[in-house]
Amino acid sequence: MRAAIAGLVLVPTSAWVPTAATLKRARSPPSVSLPVSHAVALGIDVGTGSARCGVFSLDGDLLGTASKEIKMFQPKGMPELWQQSSENIWQSVCEATREAIKASGVPASEVAGVGFDATCSLVCLAEDGATPVSVDPVTGEPERNIVVWLDHRAKAQADRINAGGHEALRTVGGTISLEMEVPKLLWLKEEMADKWLGGAAPEKERFGKFFDLSDWLVYRATGTDTRSLCTTVCKWNYDALGDPEGGSPPKGWDADFLASIGLSELLEAKGSPIGESVAEPGQPVGAGLAAEAAADLGLAVGTPVGVGMIDAHAGGLGVLGALVTDPYADEAAGEAAGEGGPSSSGESLRVAR
Repeated sequence: MRAAIAGLVLVPTSAWVPTAATLKRARSPPSVSLPVSHAVALGIDVGTGSARCGVFSLDGDLLGTASKEIKMFQPKGMPELWQQSSENIWQSVCEATREAIKASGVPASEVAGVGFDATCSLVCLAEDGATPVSVDPVTGEPERNIVVWLDHRAKAQADRINAGGHEALRTVGGTISLEMEVPKLLWLKEEMADKWLGGAAPEKERFGKFFDLSDWLVYRATGTDTRSLCTTVCKWNYDALGDPEGGSPPKGWDADFLASIGLSELLEAKGSPIGESVAEPGQPVGAGLAAEAAADLGLAVGTPVGVGMIDAHAGGLGVLGALVTDPYADEAAGEAAGEGGPSSSGESLRVAR
């Protein structure tokens, strides 16, 4: 957990910002200048079942940690659907953060920056960017506004997208997964049409903004809508590569791809439903913590917040950092573990029980 929830990444910008993921220590960190009083960084990790916060010294030592469970919802008789609540997750994040700081014995004023990582779950809000909108086709409860990463409701939509064979799929290995966000968005459009963008439902009961969970956490913390290259490229079919062989530049959001699968309105609707600003993990976002979020977390207004990451990728960076700097790395040489098919293997264990 230590490596996964909050190592440090030092980015070569005018400001130093931690990501939640990351390296326990950087091998050759760039020169940075920090006020002497700013002594610690916070790494906040939201997994499938809990939210965790770690307080780290700038040398990478864990000073305090805490964890809080988060709720999971599943409509009766629909085993492929898994849902969560953004408000419940934020509450757990805040409680874990306050407890971790207390456990560390370090004043909140000593926090130099905050980083988030999270599962690749889809957060759905109204156009105001604040009101949760239900993704539950059975209960319609607004609290259930997250399609969890392991939710498999969008199999038919993923199959159709793959059958189309659009060139945009090259950035995800040629095949889109039903756990990615685009098939889930298409499912919401087709199966909850009245709540879709511009649908018949009242404004605060229909979809207007969509976030990957770590991007939403950064948005909730700062009030600034900056998406991560990590989440958008890996889960939203955002093109940051282009075609190196053909010489074409990156497309960013691929309008042709979205139009070909029936989701052109994601780029056309007012309010930028899937965001416009995309940045590298660790880059500073906006003016740091907004007043309301700072009060919730027990931190100072303006505390720097970095662009987030997917939790598995964050853990990967943490492992690399540990291998580079850990005194026991030699003992672990030649040994490695890989994560593959987590939802299918997890489901197998659940069924076996």
